[in-house]
Amino acid sequence: MTNESAALQNSSFKSDCESLDLRQVLQMAEQIAKRAGAILVQMRSSFELREKSEKDLVTDADLAAQIAIATEIATAFPDHGFIGEEGSAGVSERQRNNNETSPWKWVVDPLDGTTNYAHGLSQFAVSMALTYVSEPVVGVVYDPVAEESYTAISGQGAWLNNKPLKSSDCQKLSHALVAASFPPKLTREAMEIQQFIDMLLECRSLRRLGSAALNLCYVAAGRLDGYWGGRLNAWDIAAGVLIVREAGGRITNQTGQAIDIWRGDLISAASEPLHQQILGVLGRSDKS
Repeated sequence: MTNESAALQNSSFKSDCESLDLRQVLQMAEQIAKRAGAILVQMRSSFELREKSEKDLVTDADLAAQIAIATEIATAFPDHGFIGEEGSAGVSERQRNNNETSPWKWVVDPLDGTTNYAHGLSQFAVSMALTYVSEPVVGVVYDPVAEESYTAISGQGAWLNNKPLKSSDCQKLSHALVAASFPPKLTREAMEIQQFIDMLLECRSLRRLGSAALNLCYVAAGRLDGYWGGRLNAWDIAAGVLIVREAGGRITNQTGQAIDIWRGDLISAASEPLHQQILGVLGRSDKS
């Protein structure tokens, strides 16, 4: 039994869910994500930009969106914790206390794809996941430019604008369109560079699109056949991991074990055979 299935079949989870309608939670989360997306669109021509660290950008739009999300979550779900990319921005003292005491936590990236956003590219999204003991059970990724809302509930399916999602049936890496994510700082000798080269030679084509959340959603939607990333953050991937699972895709960490959203390395693929082929290529790079 995986960590996910163990947590979600736990009697405590079932008991806690008796007072929580996950479909209603999803509807509320989707509306919150859309309002945050509207803030991002409104600020596209007026944001201020700074570096959190070298090559790691943040804008006041990130902060404004997180404040709006955290505030609405605090009202709608006062007993839930909240963990966002932008730290304490908008997070109440009660939410911080709930992080220590509640099994329910919202894991949020108010603007996934900040570098794209800062350069005027359209590949960015709001990512929100409700987790139970660190496993995502409700997920929303909202692309405000395309007006695409990717959603999922654990055990109930995944949807794009309320239409069911299904990953592609790609079985061979040589036929696959694959995407990758890299951390902000890389050296020429970094393992990720070798992985990129090895994968480029094996797959049909390779992309680096700049948003981990959207990469995962594109796997779920069949637009990408595979995706991998290392050194990601939980808020980048929590919602997307659930959406891929519920769309029938395969997702693990880079050693093929059950994924832990807090460790931040993953491989997702449309099918089990494709997943194994991606795993093999990345493992080859790891040993070189």
